Amino acid sequence: MNRVIIVVIYLLLCTNLFAQYTKIYTEQFQTLRIDNNEGLPQFPIIKLNSTDKLFFSFDYLTHEYNRFTYKIEHCTYDWKTTSELFESEYLISARNEEVIEDYQESFNTSLQYTHYKFQIPNKDTRLLLSGNYKLTLYVENEDSEPEIVAETYFYIVDPKVNIQSKVSGNTDIDWNKNHQQLDLEISTKGLQIRDANEEIKVYVLQNNRWDTAVRLPHPTTTTNDKINWEHCRSLIFGAGNEYRKFEILSTRYPGLRVEKIRWFSPYYHVALYTDSPRRHYIYDEEQNGISVIRSENGNNPEVEAEYVYIHYSLEGDYLPNHTIYVNGNWNMEGFIPRYKMKYNFDTGIYEASILQKMGYYNYQYLAVENSMPTIGSSNPFEGNFFQTENEYTILVYYNKKGERYNQLVGFQNFSYLPK
Repeated sequence: MNRVIIVVIYLLLCTNLFAQYTKIYTEQFQTLRIDNNEGLPQFPIIKLNSTDKLFFSFDYLTHEYNRFTYKIEHCTYDWKTTSELFESEYLISARNEEVIEDYQESFNTSLQYTHYKFQIPNKDTRLLLSGNYKLTLYVENEDSEPEIVAETYFYIVDPKVNIQSKVSGNTDIDWNKNHQQLDLEISTKGLQIRDANEEIKVYVLQNNRWDTAVRLPHPTTTTNDKINWEHCRSLIFGAGNEYRKFEILSTRYPGLRVEKIRWFSPYYHVALYTDSPRRHYIYDEEQNGISVIRSENGNNPEVEAEYVYIHYSLEGDYLPNHTIYVNGNWNMEGFIPRYKMKYNFDTGIYEASILQKMGYYNYQYLAVENSMPTIGSSNPFEGNFFQTENEYTILVYYNKKGERYNQLVGFQNFSYLPK
């Protein structure tokens, strides 16, 4: 019994106690996105002193003008504010809080909204240090202090290490069955490391999910300039299954996986075909949880795409002591009530209705144990199959002795498709 308790505590420590989820504080604030130079969603990271940019955008559900500002703060590897740094040491900024000046009202949509966007870095904002960053968005009111409407996070990397990784379906707990396991080697040549256990912190994510992310324990071997993790139990991930997907481009006709569209004022309601639990691996070309805003209504989906209620339904037995959530990279807030499903005992179906902007979406159904409410499992309804194509992200932090901040010195992102 004691051994089981120790294992559970260890898993909690190795997973999402360090996770930082986006926080949204008002229902008027919708569709926060962080895209890359090509306008596609990505892990929100850019290189220090490069031409790379992160493009932030969101909608506010009104045509009335609102003055939005943002503030940037440097954070430690475990997302505490870096209190030992002055702002001027990590940020060049024209003002303490920058104003978002690029905005446009929606056009010819049933639900009115205003689309706001900005990029980092920009002519007024430049970042000077690598590491984790917190971005806080405020709305300013004439009669009161500015109110926080959202908090989100991004990363600046200054590459100083070389990361070699290997993924296999042959794991230390099963053979080409339900899991995938990583081995890592990090070359630290050029860094002055006295104690790798204390100065190097490594995190590994699968499909950008922080709920199952791992902070690595002590390495299995360490040499002068190489750190290795081999046959490490904490680097065994459930393999999951390919994401489900749907697409809605118009309210005039159903799109991919859409059964019907109805108008109930003031919203369009889009019912997807009822999903079933997956008992086998399902090959499909998808993008590991992403979404892309699209619309056939005009040429600019940013301001011409409708907001509609998407109705999800999942048939299956009621799972006691668990809560079921709709999950994808587009719901960056984690397991919150908005994405929670309710079981209909009359029909034997889990149901959820979520307000979303038109486009293409990947999604999956995750079961969260009530006793461990921050970790989702794909096993009950999606299954775990070693053949699944998954995306892995590796972050390497350097906590140099005597340094006043944590550097982000390594980043690797890759897709693994078993042969």
